[in-house]
Amino acid sequence: MSPYLVAVLSLALALGAQCIAAGIVTLSALRPPYRGAAMVLASGLLLLALRHAYDLELALHTGIFDLRQALLAAAVSVLLLFGLNGFRR
Repeated sequence: MSPYLVAVLSLALALGAQCIAAGIVTLSALRPPYRGAAMVLASGLLLLALRHAYDLELALHTGIFDLRQALLAAAVSVLLLFGLNGFRR
């Protein structure tokens, strides 16, 4: 696989994981104790997902990509998703 393809797939994975994590936090915000904090966290996660979407768009439209940043973004997003999913239980 070429580095470009790895970067694009990593950014797509990061975007998906970040959106799912924001959804998990939003669903947990329906319970009363930490509604405000959960909504702020979900908003921050969606802004991070937007940043991944911009990086993905840049890679797809211009071919400019940073492989290390894409791999790091995917790793952080997946770990964050697993961590927030653990809090949901």
